[in-house]
Amino acid sequence: MKSDATAYARPSKITVPKHAHPAAKIVFAEMHRQGVTYDELEWKSGVQRTTFKAWRHTSAPGLETLSAALGALGCELLPCPPLDALAPAVRRG
Repeated sequence: MKSDATAYARPSKITVPKHAHPAAKIVFAEMHRQGVTYDELEWKSGVQRTTFKAWRHTSAPGLETLSAALGALGCELLPCPPLDALAPAVRRG
């Protein structure tokens, strides 16, 4: 998800905090994988950088901000039942 100005490969400095909310961890992991910075995600998602920083330590993401962040990363928020609630044929694939 790089713009032409930042198309060069740079190592991501984004880390996944151990004690963050599980949904926030997904956002940070995807930011790291794609090499997206906080500034880039703020611009693409419309969610303030300070919100993402707060997810690291002090707050859990709300549904709207989580959906916006994931959408900007090319992902969707999709609820699913726990694996053990699925039929065995579905679990096996």
